[in-house]
Amino acid sequence: IHLASNGTNNGCQFDTIRYCNISGGSPQNTTSHITFGVYSNKDLTTPEANQGWGNHHNSFEKNYVQRVRYGIVLAGSNNYLNQSNSILANTIGPDVEGINAIGAAGIVLANQQNTIVRANEVKYVGGDIFNISDTADRAGIYLGSIQENLWNSQMQRSDSAVKFIGVQVDGNTVHHITNQAGLSAIGIAYLNSIDTTATNNQISNNMVYAVLANGNSAQGDHAAGIGVIGGHTDFVVYNSILMNGAYDTDSLAAMTNSPAGIRINSTDLTNPMVSNLTVVNNIVQIDTAAAKAGTDIFAITTASASDIWSAIGCDFNNYYTPGYKVGGVGNTASYSAYSTLSSWETVFSPNQEPNSIASNPLFKSETDLHITANSPCIETGLELDDLHHDFDGDIRPIKANSTIGADQFGQYYIWVGRENSHTTSDLNWRNYKAPGAAGSDSIDVVIATENHSWTLGGNFTLHSLALLNSTYINLDYNNIYATGDVNMQGYSLIYSGVGTCTQNYNVEEQGALILSAVGHQSFAMDSGELCNLWITADSVTLQKNISIKNDLLAKLTSTRILQGNKTIDVKGDIKIWSELEYDSCTTLNCALINISGPVQQLVDLRLPLTTIGKIASLQVDKNNTGDNSKAMLGANLVIDNFLNLKKGKLISEGSDAESGFRFKTVYIYNPDSNAVTRVNGNTNDAF
Repeated sequence: IHLASNGTNNGCQFDTIRYCNISGGSPQNTTSHITFGVYSNKDLTTPEANQGWGNHHNSFEKNYVQRVRYGIVLAGSNNYLNQSNSILANTIGPDVEGINAIGAAGIVLANQQNTIVRANEVKYVGGDIFNISDTADRAGIYLGSIQENLWNSQMQRSDSAVKFIGVQVDGNTVHHITNQAGLSAIGIAYLNSIDTTATNNQISNNMVYAVLANGNSAQGDHAAGIGVIGGHTDFVVYNSILMNGAYDTDSLAAMTNSPAGIRINSTDLTNPMVSNLTVVNNIVQIDTAAAKAGTDIFAITTASASDIWSAIGCDFNNYYTPGYKVGGVGNTASYSAYSTLSSWETVFSPNQEPNSIASNPLFKSETDLHITANSPCIETGLELDDLHHDFDGDIRPIKANSTIGADQFGQYYIWVGRENSHTTSDLNWRNYKAPGAAGSDSIDVVIATENHSWTLGGNFTLHSLALLNSTYINLDYNNIYATGDVNMQGYSLIYSGVGTCTQNYNVEEQGALILSAVGHQSFAMDSGELCNLWITADSVTLQKNISIKNDLLAKLTSTRILQGNKTIDVKGDIKIWSELEYDSCTTLNCALINISGPVQQLVDLRLPLTTIGKIASLQVDKNNTGDNSKAMLGANLVIDNFLNLKKGKLISEGSDAESGFRFKTVYIYNPDSNAVTRVNGNTNDAF
């Protein structure tokens, strides 16, 4: 697919390439033909030139690209930078090496401003010695000019003119970038000719692993997880890098140039300087070997000991390098090596890395760089302004400190109730940062103290919600919209008002917990109380018996409630117009719906798009008199097992305001002579 510019103000703008499957015709393990999956430039007569004037505001989303030399390429002009393009959630590369691999680079940018590269997976670029056709450098995501030598000790060819301002490379997965032909392989490479004015580019929240090269040609040829040349006021933050795999084998020439998790290459006056660089909250783990040579492998290297850092500097990183080196200074063939973090801290003036650590980050696996519960990276990072989401889109920070690496483990806002206040008070949250007055569906909340309630100041959206024992929420007649699981532990409470639970017959009260997932979620409660529960989710599993102090509403016909064998106890109105799925039961208390409120109640149960409901068992247990002893049927009802009139009246004659008919019938399918029971045997407990 070619988006072609025809002049300064005559480019492609506001176009979208989405959901395309693109496979080139040249096998990348046997040829080196220049082919593209998506190409935004000028023309194809000089495909390596950067001449794409005016290609602005274009979006490339959720495409699948394989068997081309370059996956997605956006090349602007160095005099007219492309503006505000987006490369989002694409899959670049196959699942194995070979014929369908990406030949040279997965995503390539040149001369871009405010372009976003986010949530892409770039994989299987290049190959081992048996699946590679030439010696050219390989890169997963490459910010620079298309050329054979993507990366070297010095800026080469047209690289000297490439410019980037305000570009974000965020939340991508880059893996299996391989070059066993003696040159370089880089996970994410960034080369910028601007070095004296603010560029504000950001490489963040990326997971990079399995980047391999047996570099042994020019001194710049090597493997690197992330490489930086040039730029001013840029950020390399919150990345997780695992340098794993074998760099050389018995069938290859020995590696002579040292790999690095992070390589900062150019810091001298003959090339674009790196200046005011921030390298913070990154994980680099070395878990690899050079089979034929004792070449050192480094977590981080720089070209010199010059002060290239911002005020924040290089800090709060985790370098885990068992048997290898933490830092190196010099070219890739001859470093001054620093084996320990303490020795590396003193290389620069002023010193760097005072808060960095050197511990096993405890990744989930070699192919999943999320961290596990005991990781030393949790709460040991630095909060950075304007960087509030992790690899998965979860909010940062949500604990006392940010977590180092791409994964913000345990994404919970924890309410500790230090004072009587509403949602927006920072003091009431464990990390002294409130989640915002309206919340979002990507955050998780734990109510962790009984000292003060969490009182809402407006409707609030969250993902999962957990209430610990003896805690409570005052909705103040606002609603909580939960898109994840909800767990009310012990005796925890959710009031519709402030310490109150309003009940009125056939009135849908505000102040509700609303299960609103697009998809499935679960709900559990122990011995606590919930005033109002509304269900609009696609499906909800009841993990335990539930007790609703006022209304239970599920009025969407698309909803499925998976009751299993659990009891639903309701003290207000119950309206379920959705599919209610329950186990095959032989006792009253299996999959029971219990009507037990002190006020008059509406019992309106219907199968989707019908005027009849179907349940396992129903019990009326209302300890009151007059109208407040009544449970009013809102629709005909099929009962598979038992009807128990324990206390109160079940009324078949009622209002037709919603159901459209007045007299209702109850069908008992259970042939047992005890299927219908009236405990007290008097006229106050009757149908």
